[in-house]
Amino acid sequence: MKGWFDRLREMDIIKLRIIVFSSLVISFLLALLLLRIGAKRLGLTGGEMPLLRLSGKEQVEIVKGRDIDAINKHLGKDIVIQDRVKEVKVYPGEDLWVLKLTYVSIPWS
Repeated sequence: MKGWFDRLREMDIIKLRIIVFSSLVISFLLALLLLRIGAKRLGLTGGEMPLLRLSGKEQVEIVKGRDIDAINKHLGKDIVIQDRVKEVKVYPGEDLWVLKLTYVSIPWS
């Protein structure tokens, strides 16, 4: 009775290449499928970050952090400010965080 390795040696190299290549393709397609399922469950398929998505069909204005006039124009409205966070201060007694951006500070409770 021949072992698995003995039979493998007798197999044509072309058949072996076909088997290896097809197993690689199948495993690659399975990995893509699993990534797509995972991305859908995490909410990453809409093209926008899930933390920036609002719960509805509302449109949100995106404003650069250096454009102070545009920020002042949207006072009292929901906007997304694109800027770098320079510093974060935490006030635990008041349950308050302050995000300091380039030109703007945002209090967060």
